[in-house]
Amino acid sequence: MIRFQSPTALFLSTKLLEAAFTAAATDIVTVTGHGFVNGDKIRVTTSGGDLPAGLVINTDYYVKKINANTFYLHSTPDLVSGTQIDVTDAGTGTHTLHLKSKVAYVKGFRHMNLSWHTANSANFTAKIQISDQEDVNFENAASATNRWTYVQNITNSDGSTVDGATGITQDSAGTDENKNFAINLDNTLLVCADITAWVAGTLDLRVSPASN
Repeated sequence: MIRFQSPTALFLSTKLLEAAFTAAATDIVTVTGHGFVNGDKIRVTTSGGDLPAGLVINTDYYVKKINANTFYLHSTPDLVSGTQIDVTDAGTGTHTLHLKSKVAYVKGFRHMNLSWHTANSANFTAKIQISDQEDVNFENAASATNRWTYVQNITNSDGSTVDGATGITQDSAGTDENKNFAINLDNTLLVCADITAWVAGTLDLRVSPASN
C-alpha cells in the first residue's frame, strides 16, 4: 500500500523572493505586496548605510504577518511566545530582505515529488537539502554536528539528473517553466529548499512525499 502526504507548499508564486523594505521604531516592517505568511524565514542586507537598529545581517528572522504590506519579525519560528524583534530606528541607506529556505517534515516517506512552476521571467537557482537531524540548521555549513547534504533531483519528463550541489537552475529569458522532479528520501527527516542566485521572477514549489 502506498501512503501519500498532501502537497506542502514551500514557496508560492505570490511571495517576493527579494524586496526592498523599510522598518520603523514601532517594530513594523513594510514591503508592499510581500505575499508572506506566518513563519516565513528571511534575512536582511543593506547598502549605502546602516540597517534599522535591532536587525543584523546573516541572521534568521521569522515573519508574523500584519496585513498584505506589513509584518513583524521574530527571532524564532515560535510566533506566540517567541521574542519579537525590537526595532528602534529606521536605519539609513537601502535595505533588502531575502526569503530564505523552507523546510518540510518527511519522516517515514521514501520518495518525494517536487513540483516546480515559475512565473514573471524567473531567473534563479533552487538547491534541495535533506537531513536526518531534527535540530539541523540548513543555513549553516554542514558538519558532524550539523548534518545535511544536497540531494540529487531526477527529472520526471526524461529521467535526466540534476546534481544537488549545482541546484535546479531557472534562466528562462522570458519563458517560464513547469517541471516535476523525483527525490529519494530514505532515512530522511527534513527536506529543505533554498533559493540562491536570485535575479528575477517567482517560484511555486511544492513537495508531495510518498511511501511504499
